[in-house]
Amino acid sequence: MIDDRVLNVIRDYPLEYLSCTRAQAPFIHEGTGLPEIPSNLPCFEETGVEAGLTVIRSRLDEGGLHVLPVHAEVEGGIWAGRFVELLDIAAQMGYTIATLSRIRQMLPKDGMEVRKYRMALLPGRAVPCAV
Repeated sequence: MIDDRVLNVIRDYPLEYLSCTRAQAPFIHEGTGLPEIPSNLPCFEETGVEAGLTVIRSRLDEGGLHVLPVHAEVEGGIWAGRFVELLDIAAQMGYTIATLSRIRQMLPKDGMEVRKYRMALLPGRAVPCAV
């Protein structure tokens, strides 16, 4: 969870990026200069694994940069096989699987939107999250 208190604290640390929101595109956190690399795909626990594969594939069909929130207990545990299937689908579609630090290197140096995060209720979520 991100809030203004967290953004004030992180200024004291040599971070290169954040990944705290579910926004649709990367942006610069206002007042920090730090890029946000948001998770813009739903996780399996939000959609269910069958619907998740369909929803995520549809989003991948749109092209662009996508970040999937991966949870060790879900994608690495009970649905590990389906997660591997999703990775195979992404590779077949021409996507490269990359770490957040690699994605950070791929982001433009200039021209990213500078803004404050906001809270929104997303489909499949019980409480609002930062976007």
